[in-house]
Amino acid sequence: MECNKDEAIRAKNISENKMKNNDFEGARKFALKAQKLFPELDNISQIITVCDVHCSSQKKINNSQKDLYGILQVENIADEATIKKQYRKLALILHPDKNKFPGAESAFKLICEANMTLSDKEKRCLYDFKCKESANPEIQKPQSQKSKSDTNGQKSTFWVNCPFCLIKYEYDQAFFTKQIRCPKCFRLIMGFDGGPQHQRSTDGSTGVGGSNQRSDTGQPVKQEVEKTSKRTRVVDEKSPGKKSKVSSSKIEEKNDDVEAMYIDCKDPEFTNFDKEKQKECFEVDQIWACYDPIDGMPRFYAQIRKVFKSGFRVRITWLEADPDNPPEIKWAEEGLPVACGKFIRGETEETQDSLMFSHRIAFSHGKKRFSYFIYPKKGEIWALFKDWDINWSSDPKSHMKYRFEIVEILSDFENENNSGVVVASMVKVKGFVGLFQRTSPLQLVGRRIPPNELFRFSHRVPSVKLTGTERADVPVGAFELDTASLPDDLNEFYTEPPKNTEFTCFHDFESDRRSWKFREGEIWAIRKPEDQNRKCYAQIKKIESSLHVDLLELCTSNDMTRPNACGLYKASNGGRRIISRDSFLFFVKAELNGRNRFNIYPNEKEIWVLYNKHDEDSMCTFADVEGESEVVEVVERNGDMIKVICLSRVSGYKSVFRASEVEKSKSRVLEIPCGEFNRFCYRVPAFLLTDEEDGKLRGCWELDVSCVSGTSVAFW
Repeated sequence: MECNKDEAIRAKNISENKMKNNDFEGARKFALKAQKLFPELDNISQIITVCDVHCSSQKKINNSQKDLYGILQVENIADEATIKKQYRKLALILHPDKNKFPGAESAFKLICEANMTLSDKEKRCLYDFKCKESANPEIQKPQSQKSKSDTNGQKSTFWVNCPFCLIKYEYDQAFFTKQIRCPKCFRLIMGFDGGPQHQRSTDGSTGVGGSNQRSDTGQPVKQEVEKTSKRTRVVDEKSPGKKSKVSSSKIEEKNDDVEAMYIDCKDPEFTNFDKEKQKECFEVDQIWACYDPIDGMPRFYAQIRKVFKSGFRVRITWLEADPDNPPEIKWAEEGLPVACGKFIRGETEETQDSLMFSHRIAFSHGKKRFSYFIYPKKGEIWALFKDWDINWSSDPKSHMKYRFEIVEILSDFENENNSGVVVASMVKVKGFVGLFQRTSPLQLVGRRIPPNELFRFSHRVPSVKLTGTERADVPVGAFELDTASLPDDLNEFYTEPPKNTEFTCFHDFESDRRSWKFREGEIWAIRKPEDQNRKCYAQIKKIESSLHVDLLELCTSNDMTRPNACGLYKASNGGRRIISRDSFLFFVKAELNGRNRFNIYPNEKEIWVLYNKHDEDSMCTFADVEGESEVVEVVERNGDMIKVICLSRVSGYKSVFRASEVEKSKSRVLEIPCGEFNRFCYRVPAFLLTDEEDGKLRGCWELDVSCVSGTSVAFW
């Protein structure tokens, strides 16, 4: 076996030397020999793919046209979906960032050129016609297609996409179907129409391929175009940071050679996401997210079928979207991204490229064999398409430059009763590489994405929730995101909502506060005198020009670090305090239990924040409340049990919450036993709406945001 390996290495070296001399036929012969001698030889499949593309490019159809079908290794009857799939497969193998063998870069450009022609119906039709025309020279050659000149007599022009430097140029129609030298990278490209220009949007930005310039001469007008190749993460052990090679960015030219430029993909500051992508992390039947060549985001899925022992080599099966309803079927057929829903197995191949994998994906098995369901899971971070519309499929090319919104998933997906997924928006924390947090402290729950809008999800972003102890300026509960799964220009894709945003308010809580009448003996929730960001209970003892109160504390003194908002309370030993009226938050319904003892527990028709976990050793901080709690309505209370239903924010209203019909059903009522009453973090004053908005909000609760706004007012 070792003898075979040595012979295979020798054959591989000969193949590489022939590739340097542009002898791809000979190189292919020795590469196949090396593969036959030792199939597990490193990177041999990459060499063979490079040679296959170049050998196909050297073949001419009827001594005239380049064999574009052969370059993409598809039949001439292949449909558009097959061509797209094959192009993406070859792009992953031949991408200059990963394949460093001689001829790989030019092979990548060849498949780009072939895909540019064969994926466009008009260009493909013209190409097929030329191939037939070459086979039948007696047929008169038709004139080149020309677009109509405008009524002012201006010359007709067309737009050309350079597949090498990704710049769009406008040329006179005289250059149509002829070879043109790109003014930027000086490579020869074919003069095929790159499609009409989109109008400048109202915000001043230009769509993909858009331009606000026009040329009536042969001089090209430069226009930036969309990214078309995927981003990879390359770890340099000798340098402090990681780098990501993106050929879709700028390309440097030196001595007429085009080289991909490295773009820094900064290291996360607190988390090593690469440790989850080591070879030992790969196991059979796992599903991994891979990078999409369109924009470099991890939204392709591959299932691990076999992990080979030597080196990094795995056999994978690509997963293909298998939607059920017509709008989603059309979306998938147009090649638009699908990251959620039902998937089935597709083609199988082997790869030695570990850089194509981003992270593992949670999934469930479908009813059919080899079918899988992938949905956002609670606690994950995902990217949503901004301004998403299922009708993008009617004009997919106009929506290929994606813009994103980052969200935290607050509930698992539920298809019943149109529940969908609840998400909360996030923004980037200023001064950090990849830290994100909620857009506002109030967002305990966010908006709901219904099941028919699941294609709004672009991709999952690997993340780690921080505790705030990592560094002094780290926000508690912020998430550090994997920078390899984020766009390069975060400022372009994420904008923080304007401060002091106005929102509809139906009930005047401030008016209620002005009309409060205090009585001796009453118990109220107040802001702690020594810490206005915390709350406590107090009993009014004396009313003069000021309010004299006794602060209350729990009777059961234990070592729990989580403060309780309910239980048996008594007067503390701190003595009487004088408290200003502004420190009072809301009246508390307390029950006398013996002498100077008070039972304070959630009552029916009250709104509380319920901590999801029962952990007596954890502190109920505001970050915990944001990420791991629910806003609930108390529906029943007896001595040993409190029953609640979960509420979610009504879309379009910042402080209006309601329980869906699903939550109101008996199966969705949560029962909290007395041993877990410390899960109740704090009460939120609320008003039950009736006829507001013409009765549309009947049964909803409007929360008093002043009691939970601020940085950390919301815990005890």
